[in-house]
Amino acid sequence: MKIKMSALLFIFVIAFSFSSCTKEDGAIPDAKTLLTSKTWTFNTVTNSDASQATYVQLIKFAYTGQTYTFKADGTYTSVSIGGNDAGTWSLSTDNKTLTIDTEPYKLVVAKSSFTIEAAGGFVLSYK
Repeated sequence: MKIKMSALLFIFVIAFSFSSCTKEDGAIPDAKTLLTSKTWTFNTVTNSDASQATYVQLIKFAYTGQTYTFKADGTYTSVSIGGNDAGTWSLSTDNKTLTIDTEPYKLVVAKSSFTIEAAGGFVLSYK
């Protein structure tokens, strides 16, 4: 019985070792790779300040359908109901600040989305 338990434990350890050597599906890419990987579409906006609820609704309306395309050369294009825009973008060295033209935003990246925090505590999400 002791030999069977040892054999099962050995098989389990080997199987676990092989599964842990594969690339993680949930790994978050670096910020530049993520931002330049596709065209991003506005998803939602939030603000923890309840008194900003009207502005949250206005931003949702104005940004619905907005897209950003960030290029590796540091340029971007944006399309929204207000028209098309183009300019430059950059990341801080710690990848926590995204500057679009001259406006800095706190940046948080996830596996397939990112958020930027704008003035007034508005957090905009893109997918």
